[in-house]
Amino acid sequence: MSIQIGDFRFTPSVLPTIAGGSLLVLFLSLGNWQLDRADEKRTILQTYQQRIQQTAGELSLPIIEPEQWRYRKVRLSGRFDNERQLLLDNQVSRGQVGLNVLTPFKLRYQEQIVLIDRGWLPLGNDRSQLPDIKVTAEVVTLEGTIYTPYKKGLRLGELDERNAHSWPRLIQYLDFDEISQRLGYPIAPLTIRLDPASSLGYHREWPPIPITPDTHTAYAIQWFTLAGVLIIIYLTLSLKRNNASV
Repeated sequence: MSIQIGDFRFTPSVLPTIAGGSLLVLFLSLGNWQLDRADEKRTILQTYQQRIQQTAGELSLPIIEPEQWRYRKVRLSGRFDNERQLLLDNQVSRGQVGLNVLTPFKLRYQEQIVLIDRGWLPLGNDRSQLPDIKVTAEVVTLEGTIYTPYKKGLRLGELDERNAHSWPRLIQYLDFDEISQRLGYPIAPLTIRLDPASSLGYHREWPPIPITPDTHTAYAIQWFTLAGVLIIIYLTLSLKRNNASV
């Protein structure tokens, strides 16, 4: 096929057209997907800002649809289970790898138990030496923020070492059903991020989202730029100047 355009002939080849068209669709799709993700993150941030300013309410279990309670501030009274604590591995804070301390908390006058995320601790070079994370066994009243994961992340291997019976237990990811089996009692499918003002935790700095809307927008611009470059390259290769008349 050849099309005359002024002093040029548009003569695209079949294979470059198919390959270029496929890549163009891919780049545009990825760009639009990143824009959609940016919109989702803006909605999440909006919800977070609204709920984080609300007064803490009493936590009553069981909670139906835990996702609807994400970022709500709650107050709860009960006791920590000092004997069966969990350490969530591979948690990064300010560029350093460490652990998040998750302690079961038995609510007063209620049967279900929640995990209190007491914050982050650095992990030393010797992974066999776990930190001392003992906490009071007395009845305490806490405030915190409900958090439920948005989706299951990449999971490699088991939750923990199946044959390990020592506590605290080092785990690789959050799976509330599996954790309930390890603990020997049911837990609510959420965590309570301990209020930073509490003296019962460690370093607490939880960004509402790991990737900002601006970052997704920047990724979208990159994909759209690649699409534009692809179009330029395709036209450059397909447009040929007519030979001058003799």
